[in-house]
Amino acid sequence: MFNIFKKKSSTFPQTPFFVQPLSCPSINFDQFIRGIDNSHIDVYISPHFTELCTQISYDLLDERSRIRATDKVSEQLRAKLNNFNSAYNSLLTATIHNAHETKQAYSVQLFQIAVIKWLLSTVRTQLPQLLYDLRKENLKGRDLNLSERLRWFNQQKDHLLYRVTNQLFNEIHWVEESVNIRSLRESLLGMSWTLPKSLLFNPLLQSPDIHYHEVLMKSYVLLSKEPESRSGFNHLEEVIDKILEEIASTCQVKIDPSLENNKAENIFINEGRVTELHCSWKDVPENMELLFNIPEKSEQSQQSAAKLKIQRQANQILKQGLVQAQAIHSILAAYETPRLYEHYAKLLTPDLLYQALCDEIKIAEVKHKLETQLKLRALHRHDDKPLYIKELKQTKTRVARLARHPDHQMLSRFIINFIRYQRDLKYLRLMQEAMESINILTDETEIKLSQSNRVLHKFQERSKEKNKHSTQYNQMRRSKGF
Repeated sequence: MFNIFKKKSSTFPQTPFFVQPLSCPSINFDQFIRGIDNSHIDVYISPHFTELCTQISYDLLDERSRIRATDKVSEQLRAKLNNFNSAYNSLLTATIHNAHETKQAYSVQLFQIAVIKWLLSTVRTQLPQLLYDLRKENLKGRDLNLSERLRWFNQQKDHLLYRVTNQLFNEIHWVEESVNIRSLRESLLGMSWTLPKSLLFNPLLQSPDIHYHEVLMKSYVLLSKEPESRSGFNHLEEVIDKILEEIASTCQVKIDPSLENNKAENIFINEGRVTELHCSWKDVPENMELLFNIPEKSEQSQQSAAKLKIQRQANQILKQGLVQAQAIHSILAAYETPRLYEHYAKLLTPDLLYQALCDEIKIAEVKHKLETQLKLRALHRHDDKPLYIKELKQTKTRVARLARHPDHQMLSRFIINFIRYQRDLKYLRLMQEAMESINILTDETEIKLSQSNRVLHKFQERSKEKNKHSTQYNQMRRSKGF
């Protein structure tokens, strides 16, 4: 333990500081009869939707793999995405109605997770298919642009996979978040969400792996991939757990009793899984915001003096704990890395830049790699700026200076991002287990066999409403500028 935790806590009389527990969603598929293989749940999704998903995945990969492609999709592809959204909206609407009629709210969860599984597997299968098609096209003749594109493709597979997966998740998120769907769930099922947004749209679920730098920099904080590193997740998880335990003891952090009562009455919370996954208040990013986000001076008058005192005490314990764990330097380096990554036009990997800032590799090694990448740089443009190693050296000096007097806002930002990552790792495990229990049938013989055994769970549009929903939905999206 750190020295800070060996000291006797100072007298700190106060009322309890209430926080919320982490709700572990109950994904209860035990009630569903197993399918034709006696171990998985057989699911059939409307071919209209699955074929759209397959085609759009391929088209997105194709369009996004073009060098220097813009973030905005083409009008032709945008029209296909609108059809994809409309199809998902129609399926989800029908599923909610059926769940209400059959009194099986869990069937909505089954549908949502089956769609997520299909989407993830489809993008992953279309990626090698596109690569095969491009190589086949390249064999017909020496096209320098196509050869360059293939080289980029091979180097940026993970980036391309994440970018397309994220695009499709965003499309589904728009439907799930729409007022019409949330109101429908509320009126028919008694809840606006059957799965938490943070579970369903978990960034780690969309990522090629849990250490992928683009996801970490965008949604969390960059961490070392090395399991034994002092700046890796395993070590920092232990450090932060001890810091939060000390804060809980000193500041009398307790679970809000009213939230405990609500949790007990919610059929979509699995108390057994809470214990198994070690879920607690320490996995809730909103609790970290309450504890560590001290408001600006102009806003402090609106907050009680007792709460401000607790927040200052919590920030002091956090700072002392991270200083004694020698984690400050790597935290500051993690937040400087994304800017450097962009500065060097993504020619140097974030991991390389992060290691350089943390003194794990020499600047001379990075300089050599930069010079090599500049020689190989594809499709030079007249506005490409010159890149020098000087920026990395200056940033490294600045990190060393800031580490001597770390800013509490930076440390607050770090612990919120870290706890979000910690929670999402647990949510990822839940979703992976749920997806593994589902078998999406596409073979006609298997579909007939499963249906004849009455173990097939079918998700289809309501034929009478299909065209009507599609037209109304696209009109609504156009009216909102989509």
